[in-house]
Amino acid sequence: MTPGMGNEHASLVEDRARFGDYVYTPLEAAVETLRKRRPRHATMQTSIGATVPQVLACERPVGVLFRQVGTPNYETRRVARLCAQHGLRLVIWEYHDDRFVVQNSDKHALGKLGFYGGIGRNGGRRLEYVRIFDVVAMNGRSFREIVTADGEPLLDFHHRLLAAECPELGPDALFDGSAWFARHGGSARDYYAAFVSLFLHHAILFETFVLQEESERAFTRDVFLPAFTGLLEATGLRPLVVPAEREDWEGDDFWDFYPEPLRLLLGPCRIRDQVAMAGGQHWETPSEREAQIRPAVMAPSLVQRAAAAVRRVAEG
Repeated sequence: MTPGMGNEHASLVEDRARFGDYVYTPLEAAVETLRKRRPRHATMQTSIGATVPQVLACERPVGVLFRQVGTPNYETRRVARLCAQHGLRLVIWEYHDDRFVVQNSDKHALGKLGFYGGIGRNGGRRLEYVRIFDVVAMNGRSFREIVTADGEPLLDFHHRLLAAECPELGPDALFDGSAWFARHGGSARDYYAAFVSLFLHHAILFETFVLQEESERAFTRDVFLPAFTGLLEATGLRPLVVPAEREDWEGDDFWDFYPEPLRLLLGPCRIRDQVAMAGGQHWETPSEREAQIRPAVMAPSLVQRAAAAVRRVAEG
């Protein structure tokens, strides 16, 4: 990497517009570029010698979303839809050997799920949170070791929700990259150049770098940008990176939320729900409770229409 680029990287993460111009490629352009760059014959190594997983060596162009555990939150739903619209096969690249860290908001959201039910009567987001395991007790455990309060492996739990919400993806959309990361250095500083090199010729990476958060900004400056710039200088090619989130909603908690109907798959998690069930009564979601207040025959209220509009805009 060119000497002095460390200062340039520090400058880039302080300027979202410059960073976006440098790193991100518009989706339509990325798809067209990938079609031109893809090798005619399957190659099992990138230009810097990293192994290409078989899951990326397929006939259809591939889009990759890298997350510790595949789960059907609004971010995944948006990326899945964008891939479908542009003829990409989505691969959710997981990292089961990574550690759960309670202070990391994205990882924390895998243990304390927020279900979004639209805009409430007072104009705020209508949310219900359900903690599916003891996030403090599991701090530092690998994701593959964690089980929910009901004894279900955490990976199986999220994959079950994903299959219910996005059945079109199928189980072959999930790829655990733990062994791949171990073979390519084990730590992000060691494997990240190899990882990013996969997006020169073999796939498109869907990722959003949230520069408002200090920890994310430091990772982007010290790990991602050196890998990205090094590949650009070595090959003359820009790795294909497309934002996973809308730019005007970057870093919003909304992307970690789940559609409220998925809450029904969890059953009566709350104590009051379990008491109701034990007494032969029905348990309900916040939307069901509000429906009892507002007659079902009424036309959708202005608030309900606004909530639907918010979901469409955010996912669009």
